[in-house]
Amino acid sequence: GQNTKVLKSTKTDISIYKNLWETISNGKNWTGEFHNVKKSGESFWESAVIAPVKDSNNNIINYIAVKQDITKQKKAELSIKKHAKDLEESRELSRTFSESSFDSLLLFKEGKCIGQNKTAEQMFGFTKGQALNRPGPEWMIEEDREMVKSKMDNQDPGPYYTTALRADGTTFPCKVKARMTFFQGEKIRVTSITDISKEHEAEKKLKISEERYRSLIQDSKSIMI
Repeated sequence: GQNTKVLKSTKTDISIYKNLWETISNGKNWTGEFHNVKKSGESFWESAVIAPVKDSNNNIINYIAVKQDITKQKKAELSIKKHAKDLEESRELSRTFSESSFDSLLLFKEGKCIGQNKTAEQMFGFTKGQALNRPGPEWMIEEDREMVKSKMDNQDPGPYYTTALRADGTTFPCKVKARMTFFQGEKIRVTSITDISKEHEAEKKLKISEERYRSLIQDSKSIMI
C-alpha cells in the first residue's frame, strides 16, 4: 500500500475524487479506477482499493491504497467499444439509405457529399473517393449551380428540376428531392436524384404529335375553305 497523495491525476474526473474522499473520510473502503499520467507523459489506467487506517480509538490516522495496472484491459475495452461504435455508425448509415424511398441517393453534410448509394454511383460514374467531399452544386451543370446552392442553403425539400453532370462530362435532366435528417448526431441532407430523360423524351414526342395534329387540322380547314 501507499499514501493516497500520489494518486491524484489530471485525467481522472474530479467527481471521482470527491466520491473517494467522502467514502474514506467516513471510514469506509473505496474501490474504483484512475486514469493516471506517468512522468514521461504516457497515460495508464489503474484499479484501486483505498482504505482508511485507524488507531486503537477508531480514529483515522492514515490511508493505504492497493493498486493494479489495468491499462491493457482498458485498451482492449476501448477498442471493443470503438469497433461497436463503428459498426453502429455503419448500420445507421445503412438505415439512413434504406429508410429513404429514393432510388439514387446522395448524402450531404455542410454542403459536401459524405456518401452515395450504388444507384448514384452508376448514374453519375463517380467512385466513392471522387464523390466524397464533392460540393452539392458541382453535381449539376455550371449554369444551375447557383440555384442548387440556394436550394441547399435554404434546406428546400423540392422537388425541383435541373440538369445533372456525369463524371464523363455528359448530362441528363433530373428531378431533385431532399430531406433533412440526423446521422451520428449531426444534421445531414439526404438527396434523391431521379433521371427523367425518358419523361423528357416522351414529352418531346407528345409535343411533336400535338404540333402535327394542329398542322393537320389547319390544313383540313384550308381545304374546306
